[in-house]
Amino acid sequence: MKLPRRDFVRLAAGVAALPVASRTAMAQAYPSRSITMVVPFAAGGPVDTLARILAERMRASLGQTVVIENVTGAGGSIGTGRVARAAPDGYTLVKRRPDPRGMGAPVKVRPHWPGRRVLLPT
Repeated sequence: MKLPRRDFVRLAAGVAALPVASRTAMAQAYPSRSITMVVPFAAGGPVDTLARILAERMRASLGQTVVIENVTGAGGSIGTGRVARAAPDGYTLVKRRPDPRGMGAPVKVRPHWPGRRVLLPT
């Protein structure tokens, strides 16, 4: 196959510009702002205590503040629903009990939830 000179020059220019374009498209450092961890149970309980220990370790390793929000009600569905409706940017987390019976209600796709999101047990 014969490559015309004009196409060769375009290809060479594209290859030369590739390293410059890839440097400008680098990802941002995560996290660049504070992280919110929603605990869908009352403050002072075992899940809240574990979340606070986890948040302290995350703060030490990531170098950002981790804010704990206790959003109680409906067996954890309200707090988990708040996380499901949050922006999918990785700055809003949920800490639930590792109980498969407690994950049934909030994981179901409901009409008021935007799109189909997957919530994995913690």
